[in-house]
Amino acid sequence: VSTQSTWAPIVAFQDETLRVEYQFVRAKQTEIAQVMASFTNVSPDSLSNVDVKIAVPKYLTLQLQPPTGNVLGPQQQGGIKQKFRLINSMYRQKPFVIKLQVNYTRQGRPVVKQATGRKFPKEL
Repeated sequence: VSTQSTWAPIVAFQDETLRVEYQFVRAKQTEIAQVMASFTNVSPDSLSNVDVKIAVPKYLTLQLQPPTGNVLGPQQQGGIKQKFRLINSMYRQKPFVIKLQVNYTRQGRPVVKQATGRKFPKEL
């Protein structure tokens, strides 16, 4: 019997080029959220130097694993994956929330965008 729960993936970031989706899994400890990030290129151009930096408030601890790559072919779905864990020291008092900085190169031009991830499942 598994004590883990999963939720439908959410779109953490999307622009005209790149979509980042998060699949959440609750660990046995309720204050921990495990996340699998999936990167999809929605453009007809190749993307290189794909990287997402994550910042969290002080009450959260981030454990980030390296991504599976940094290049996405044209319209490649889920071509890069990255796992991370969040540990909430103020679980039930403060929500899971993250800030993202999304970086990639398209047609030789570096792109940097920022987003705030507040769409975590309410049950977390």
